[in-house]
Amino acid sequence: MGNALDAAKFSIEQGNTGVATKKTLLEGIDKGMLGVKTWKEDIDKKRLELKTNTAEKYRQAELK
Repeated sequence: MGNALDAAKFSIEQGNTGVATKKTLLEGIDKGMLGVKTWKEDIDKKRLELKTNTAEKYRQAELK
């Protein structure tokens, strides 16, 4: 992973971004970050649901 990251950084420093303008590059980065944020929020929501459901099932089992 480190080698790929280093290669990407070197390529960008050389001006080889694969996009026409720096604005397009930054828009692509923003779009990617929004996707990561959405993914993280979904993971957090699912973890909370699992924790809540597990606690409820445990309480129901204790009552039986």
